[in-house]
Amino acid sequence: VYKYSKDPNFIDLSKDVERDLGFFYSTGGKTKEAVGFYKGIGQDVGANFTKMGKYLKEQGKFTQAEKLFVKAKTHAKTDQEKAEVNIELLSLYDRFGKTSKHLAVTRELVAAYKKGNILTSAQFDIVKYHIKKMAVTLQKQVSGKTYQSQSKLLNSKGRMASEYFTLQASINEKTSHRALFHAAESNFASKRYNNAITLYDSAYKGAIAKRDRKFAARSLEGILASLGKKGVRKDIVDAQNYLAQ
Repeated sequence: VYKYSKDPNFIDLSKDVERDLGFFYSTGGKTKEAVGFYKGIGQDVGANFTKMGKYLKEQGKFTQAEKLFVKAKTHAKTDQEKAEVNIELLSLYDRFGKTSKHLAVTRELVAAYKKGNILTSAQFDIVKYHIKKMAVTLQKQVSGKTYQSQSKLLNSKGRMASEYFTLQASINEKTSHRALFHAAESNFASKRYNNAITLYDSAYKGAIAKRDRKFAARSLEGILASLGKKGVRKDIVDAQNYLAQ
């Protein structure tokens, strides 16, 4: 059909065939064939995979959509195209609780934002929303009782909560010290006291620089509480000697 569509004596159904063949190859697990097909007809592989991924996502076929988006990223020609795919992946990973993958994509999007002229304002708003949502959700989990007896899971969730807050700090200089404070709190709640002290210290210095007395005081309280915990490294304790001055 595709061959005859290029013949002026027949109705041109090439666009429909391109779409249908792409779906046939991709949803059938034949992504190599799909890549070869699109390259063979001079089509943009990444753009077509993104288009199909969005369609499958709308149809509720999330697993297939994710696979296509991941493939689309590997074939993206520009940073903007890659960012578009990552935005789609954010919602998928959020929907199905794939936090590690969500965090990895978030790192990429924050890096794209810092690079400049890649994310649209709407995309940046989506990134900020997801960072805040995940940071708050994870912090609530590590602060609750559910995971306190599951040390590995508690540590993992605390680490991820801390990184989300740190990413939040990196894209909002005005309130960065507050985000760092919450990162410290996440570490404290997950018993990662050495990390907590370092972040409380950064939050304290940031709060002092911004004349935020409330968060300066809370950060100092966090440092003192952490210093009294078992397992805090001596070099970190020594680094906090200014508190006694």
